[in-house]
Amino acid sequence: MTRSSRFLSALSLFLLIVFGCSRSGPTPCSVTGKVTYKGQPVTGGTIAFHRIVATGADEEQSGSYGFSIKPDGTYEGASMPPEEYIVTIETESINPDRKTLIYQQPMGGGKNKMTADDYKKKMQEMGKFSGVTEAQGAYVKIPAKYGDKKSSPLKTKKLENGKNQLNFDLTD
Repeated sequence: MTRSSRFLSALSLFLLIVFGCSRSGPTPCSVTGKVTYKGQPVTGGTIAFHRIVATGADEEQSGSYGFSIKPDGTYEGASMPPEEYIVTIETESINPDRKTLIYQQPMGGGKNKMTADDYKKKMQEMGKFSGVTEAQGAYVKIPAKYGDKKSSPLKTKKLENGKNQLNFDLTD
């Protein structure tokens, strides 16, 4: 190999490293929006985006991203992949009349109980609801169908990289 061909090879490798590695991957998705019920702001609770992964003719759910709803009905979240989502919205976490739930481990019988706060902490440690902060705002009762990913009629189209504006107006 001649001296000039070694130089060109080294230069090509250098340029590939500098320009190839300096590009970052696609910008993750962020979401912002407002949640209303019958035209009025939902003033607290949680909105969750449950990933839909297509497997043949069926849809399988894999991973969730949850964010707190602010007292003005708005929410915001980030670091989501550009995919389609089923959306759930719950307000019972701020219901002043709710009783603290006790969750049991599925295979542990009655031995391994944990409080709702312990369960929430465990889910956050597992990365299941990143972005959820302590519930805030005034309680607004909404239909239970919105809080269950199997019955929620709310779906998104495929999110775009960057900012996505998604408003949800709930009805009975």
